[in-house]
Amino acid sequence: MKKTLFILIVLVCFLVAVSGANANSRSNSAIFGETVKTRIGNKFIEIELLNANRVGRKYEGLNPFTLVPEEHEILMGKFRIKVTQGVDDSFSLSFADFQIVSGDGYIIPNSIAITTEESLYQGSTNIEFYGTNELVGWTWVLVRIDDDYPKIVYRRGLQGQVWFDPNAMPMIDLKGLGLNTAMLKLTQNMYTLGKVSEVMNVSVPVGTVIEHYPAYGEYVQRGTPINLFVSRYSDKMVRVPDFRGTNINEIKGELSSIGLELGNMWSEPSEVYKENTIIEQNPASGTLVTEKTKVDIIYSQGIEEPVDHSVLGWQSVEVSITVPRGSEQEVVILVLDDFGTREVYRGWNDGGERLVRNVHARGTNAKIEVYIGGQLLLHEALTK
Repeated sequence: MKKTLFILIVLVCFLVAVSGANANSRSNSAIFGETVKTRIGNKFIEIELLNANRVGRKYEGLNPFTLVPEEHEILMGKFRIKVTQGVDDSFSLSFADFQIVSGDGYIIPNSIAITTEESLYQGSTNIEFYGTNELVGWTWVLVRIDDDYPKIVYRRGLQGQVWFDPNAMPMIDLKGLGLNTAMLKLTQNMYTLGKVSEVMNVSVPVGTVIEHYPAYGEYVQRGTPINLFVSRYSDKMVRVPDFRGTNINEIKGELSSIGLELGNMWSEPSEVYKENTIIEQNPASGTLVTEKTKVDIIYSQGIEEPVDHSVLGWQSVEVSITVPRGSEQEVVILVLDDFGTREVYRGWNDGGERLVRNVHARGTNAKIEVYIGGQLLLHEALTK
């Protein structure tokens, strides 16, 4: 009986040990906001993935250690690491402690050492200290452009190894937002827009998001299309046409015929556009809005002589985008300028397709953001 009991105790201990060892693994990786406790020597560590974002080749060339091979891009991961116990041994952390294992199992050693003040290593490529401490910041790793399901691994193959899934994140809450606001929030939080359906509801304003799927708090993969359900009663939803390049005298009747109204009108001198030609509009073309929504426009005064655009505050830039090879992906272009944040393009484009758009923005701090497949690939100031 004692022998049998001893065997059972040993078996239980073995199963508990195996269970603990498998609590975090490549197939069971930690997701955003999940704290993992691990041990390195006499140090007890808490580590958590706070955010992750693909940024293309944005940081390439900052130093000799930021070379990005062909077919690869940079993935930024924001971590919180806290040493909770162990005062006699030093704790060291380096950019090389983080690697990518691709969705099909290939290891990509990290060669991206970026020394900004936002880095996890406090402006260096590594850090070492005694005692307890907490670090919060970014690290950068290489990932294949065509890899949709990479995993970040800390201390791969060593004591204290921890796996992270930078693709799964909790769904944000969109209920109660207007449709345009919800679409912007989706894009800037790395989701894509799925189907927009109208639901009869007289208790909230027309065009309000009353439900969405996946629901708030559910864990979804980055780039997941989010289906929105918006309220309507007697009103209809209208998709805004593209009025750019049209004479202002031609759109008043068209707006009325589709249930929209003319909003504010501003004129600007232009050496490019003919007099009374629409230069920009808000909401952007393709935006789904409620009936009677006002469309603001900017049109040309048609000045023939050269114009100093820096005085007028307007900037124009040609945005050229090549969609990564593979399946069709959503492409969104946002402008952030004196008029706020607005969408100037949203569409689904085939892999390998080249998209060219002329973008206009106003203000010295104007910026442009480009999202492809739920990833922010460009965030830059517009240059004159």
